[in-house]
Amino acid sequence: FDDCLVITADGHGDLDEVHSTNRYRNGTLETLSVTDGKGRSPGLFYQTITELLGFRPVRHEGKVLGLAAFGDPAPLLGEFRKALRAAPCGTRFDSDFDHPLDAHEQRREFLASVIKGHSRENIAAAAQQALEDAFVTIVRKQVADTGIGLVALNGGVAANVKLNQRIAALPEVERIFVFPGMSDTGNAIGAALLAIEADSPGFLAAKQHALVDVYLGPEYGDAAIEQELQAHHLNYQRLDEHALVERAAQAINGGLVVGWFQGRMEFGPRALGNRSMVGRPTDADINKSLNDRLERTEFMPFAPSALAERAGEVFIGIDKAAHPAEFMTVTFDVHDEWKARIPAVVHVDGTARPQLVRADRNPLYHALIKRYCELSGIPLVLNTSFNVHEEPIVCAPAEGIRALREDRIDALAIGAFWVDNPLRKGTV
Repeated sequence: FDDCLVITADGHGDLDEVHSTNRYRNGTLETLSVTDGKGRSPGLFYQTITELLGFRPVRHEGKVLGLAAFGDPAPLLGEFRKALRAAPCGTRFDSDFDHPLDAHEQRREFLASVIKGHSRENIAAAAQQALEDAFVTIVRKQVADTGIGLVALNGGVAANVKLNQRIAALPEVERIFVFPGMSDTGNAIGAALLAIEADSPGFLAAKQHALVDVYLGPEYGDAAIEQELQAHHLNYQRLDEHALVERAAQAINGGLVVGWFQGRMEFGPRALGNRSMVGRPTDADINKSLNDRLERTEFMPFAPSALAERAGEVFIGIDKAAHPAEFMTVTFDVHDEWKARIPAVVHVDGTARPQLVRADRNPLYHALIKRYCELSGIPLVLNTSFNVHEEPIVCAPAEGIRALREDRIDALAIGAFWVDNPLRKGTV
């Protein structure tokens, strides 16, 4: 975007700031509004709910988001708005807790008291609703004040994909962008950009372009992969790309889960088709079976990787968030006629969090999905991160092989090699 609003919201940052709205143009940022104070922090509010529900804060907020779809926000929403809301001016966050020393602690005690006797589903739903309402109020006010309908979102709160969907759906918002490494992970990128701009003023504006991909991590050649396969005494086949895609697509269509280990590892919190577990989206039972194998919670929905050119057939409102959807940072409502066809990737609220896969961005992964579509008539696959719950995403070949040996996947497509699960011989 050449001229846009940049809204960052987090747990807390420098100078006790928890939110800022800026205008970006001509390579510079102009600050329009700021929220300070931990007692007003949208990120700490959500983290507190995460903790009070028995999850790990700064790690399991996504579980709260998934759980929220099962609850009713109404019983607790009024109380929660005392803990997080938009200020009367409409440009910053506010709450009843503004003590200079212990506002966050006071707010936590308040929330702990008001949630007693309520179900965790309703608690999560009220927290999600309170966050969305406050954030949306701020977006609408800033868009109205500036006349700018292009909105870039960043900070840990922007990991909330349902919030991002609601912002994109606002009629006054033209398009949104969400930086893929929206949490503190992205600070490394920001620091580098600031250093470049300081050294060469105007360079960033002159070189500005849309983000192409985030395949920025390590890559392993076939020689290194084959050496690792031999070290683990695995039987494998070396295939050309066409044969590898065909084998994987046939396996997925047959109901198997394939570990897809290709190219450079993804940067950021999402598996985007280079370190992914891939399955068919048509079987609702896969949610339980795969969650059991990965030791994950059942209310966490899996996501689809979809052919970008077919996405509008399945998802509603793609145009306003097509670019960030390449990085799986926003949910969309699913067209009614597709909900029953792809139950494994549609959440209980009728939404999905797709990755839109373009042939010019990831041609091999696109070819896999396209071939599966030719076999099944479904232009998307189930995609989940290649890891066991609570462990980092797979990076090196040995980690992908470990998942195969532990029976987390049915087969492994790693570089140019196809490996059947030795514990499930004959399944492919």
